[in-house]
Amino acid sequence: MTIYGGQKKESGARLVVKRIVIDPGHGGRDPGASAGGLAEKDIVLDISRRVVQKLSAYEVDVALTRNEDAYIGLKERADLANGIPAEFFLSIHCNAGGGEGFESYIHPEASSGAQSIRGSLHRDLAGFFQGQNLADRGMKAADFAVLRLTKMPAVLLELLFID
Repeated sequence: MTIYGGQKKESGARLVVKRIVIDPGHGGRDPGASAGGLAEKDIVLDISRRVVQKLSAYEVDVALTRNEDAYIGLKERADLANGIPAEFFLSIHCNAGGGEGFESYIHPEASSGAQSIRGSLHRDLAGFFQGQNLADRGMKAADFAVLRLTKMPAVLLELLFID
């Protein structure tokens, strides 16, 4: 299965990702953002399970950092991905703070592979959300622990605003 581009320098072929870790943000004692009786930890776990379901049609190994409402530290999430070792790490979140739209993050010192994957993911997701009249808040960089501690290309998505 080819997941969102990236070029191998030696052959020009698309990067083939076979081991992916999906990280449903927060969990357990860390609910993340909340509003209207909803908790980010529950929404992102549901979304992450749906992503795994979609990926099951392809020849790819997918692991979740959590598959239930459990607290897992940020270092432990990265350690799980590094230990597999995964070839791509995706952390899924919902934003909060009164805004609207979608944004994506990579680490400020991210590899070209991470930049390429994030660009493809962002373009596709932003296009979908814009079709629903929701804002593209842009591609950003941040020193989030799961982006800094993982050894493979890593992207964090903020999917809309819970509030």
